[in-house]
Amino acid sequence: DLLFQPIVAMPHKEIIGVEALLRWQHESHGPITPQDIIAIAEHHNLSLELIRWVLTSAFQRIKEFGVYHGNSLNIAVNLSLNNLKDKQLIEVLEAALAESPIAAQRLFIEIPEAALVIESREVMDNLLSIHKLGAQVVIGDFGTGQASLNSLQRLPIAAIKIDKSLISTMGTNENHAILVRSAINLAHNLGMKVISIGIENSNIWHLVEGLQSDQAQGFLISAPLRPEEYLAWAASY
Repeated sequence: DLLFQPIVAMPHKEIIGVEALLRWQHESHGPITPQDIIAIAEHHNLSLELIRWVLTSAFQRIKEFGVYHGNSLNIAVNLSLNNLKDKQLIEVLEAALAESPIAAQRLFIEIPEAALVIESREVMDNLLSIHKLGAQVVIGDFGTGQASLNSLQRLPIAAIKIDKSLISTMGTNENHAILVRSAINLAHNLGMKVISIGIENSNIWHLVEGLQSDQAQGFLISAPLRPEEYLAWAASY
């Protein structure tokens, strides 16, 4: 299944997008983590099929959510490091976008920070191709993977998503607060947006708001929702 977690602009909490999140409730093994779902797909050489399904399903839901948002809602989709090494990735993205009801500029591709650390030629080529398609590249879990400043400067990165472990503890851990402040300043100086995730209470919201984070995501706003739950939530937001 796909769940959808809202992303809002700061400081007024305007809904600007949703992140599509994989969930699988196995009959005998219970909940399967997104990481395990991806690992299973890769083991069976189905990772590209999984991406194709996620994109097609997410685009369809965005069209349904348009009853409340018109044509302004962005969609964020996660790719693994192995996805980014796949030479067929761009072909899959192109085909999905060609059949989708949304503009490429509204598709945000979230990648792990590790993709910038290894600096693989295949990864770099795919990131540049994603940018040429018009989609936006977002670095997920920023602040834990030691991405090089050189990569940040020369690659078309639209935004960074600061790691939840840093955001959620910045009220009680001064070192984490310093890291978050530094990451936000760095991103803004490089012309990138900042998404703060893991915001679970108003105290953390006010802290990142004071540091001029651009966007926010977390349980304070909403947990990940099934499509029908999202529609009900958006109707009363």
